[in-house]
Amino acid sequence: MTGEGLAQTSLKPETSGAAGTYVLRWPDLVTITIDRVDDDSHHVVSGEITVRTLLPTDRGLVHQARLNLTSTTSRVSLVRHLKERVPEMVDLWPQIIEYATVWVLQQHRQGEPMERLWHVKPPEGITYRFRPLLLEGQVNLLFGAGGIGKSFLSQWIAYCVDAAYNYPDEGWDVEPGTVLYLDYERDKNLHRRRLDAIRAGVLQVGVEDHIEYRRCYRPLVDEITDLRRMCYEAKVDLLIVDSAGGAAGGEAESNEMAIKTIMALRSLGITALIIAHEPKNAENKTPFGASYWTNLPSSVWRSNEVTLGLYHHKVNDGRLLKPFGYKLTFVNDAEDKLQSVRFEHSSIMDSSVLAESVSTVERAAEVLKKHGAMSNKALAEELNVKADSLRMKLNQPRWKRRFGKDGMDNWHLLDTVHG
Repeated sequence: MTGEGLAQTSLKPETSGAAGTYVLRWPDLVTITIDRVDDDSHHVVSGEITVRTLLPTDRGLVHQARLNLTSTTSRVSLVRHLKERVPEMVDLWPQIIEYATVWVLQQHRQGEPMERLWHVKPPEGITYRFRPLLLEGQVNLLFGAGGIGKSFLSQWIAYCVDAAYNYPDEGWDVEPGTVLYLDYERDKNLHRRRLDAIRAGVLQVGVEDHIEYRRCYRPLVDEITDLRRMCYEAKVDLLIVDSAGGAAGGEAESNEMAIKTIMALRSLGITALIIAHEPKNAENKTPFGASYWTNLPSSVWRSNEVTLGLYHHKVNDGRLLKPFGYKLTFVNDAEDKLQSVRFEHSSIMDSSVLAESVSTVERAAEVLKKHGAMSNKALAEELNVKADSLRMKLNQPRWKRRFGKDGMDNWHLLDTVHG
């Protein structure tokens, strides 16, 4: 193409801005990609720019570097370099680079579009990716002490979502989808062995899964650009982060880093589950002692023991669900190597350790459901609480539709706990 022909070419490009990667394409001339766009503390916006020509005489990569998108000096310097590399477009480079940088700045700064709430059509009821643990499209948190099976539970969730494996008789409903597992603690070999054991536990040995895996070591906020692109390209529906300590870059006790990490996950716009540890002997049951780990996610569960007790600490939309238990059964071979693991629903009241973390009201409901009407004294002895304290608690107005007294002054259950 001659210089005169180039000068007559329209400079309005084809554009796209999916997943934080901005692409501008002038047909038969050049493609410019700008990604990893970031703001520093002085409001300077920079991005990584890649320039490829589409000219028959000079096709291919021309330049790739970090560019200060807000600096006139940086733009002029880049134009000068491009003129030397591709002189056929000497008259077009100033307009092309100006258009590209201004357009990307506008796209980056506008954020999410404004919407009229009247036109929003919410789905009926609460939607889950994995009922009742994971709210769809939200950031969900599972935390607890170390070594009690949180990672095994998250891997089981990943398997169920990937394989569309449901437990309908027990209220576990799965919306199948693509899963990406971010591992900050272990390695791919261990995860593969655990998934093989989970497959064996549900009699699916040798059945291929499609779970994506990525080993991580940088803070999640530093990885978010690449993660956004990966999730977009792989059409990821569920992102699991194991665990918060690594994702926060070793600053998990900082509320500032908790906010940055959760907001980075929120920016993906997909269902996310982040696993977190609970400090030993902590009075306030929050991950690492930082309140924003539980303040910001939409649904928060706390686990306890390898017979897993799950306690719903928070939900943004809907109501708290009753605690429940899940038992992990491990089968090893003669050499003590893990062969299979099976997940089974169990009552949280079957474990005295787990039951201690359940409120007196919930425990009373379980006992009455199991044994029928009981006197206040007998029920208090069963729960190991003071009789007067139990009577005052169950007589509270908020429980009048749940607990009642029969003609012999015995407590009985009026309704079952939903969930």
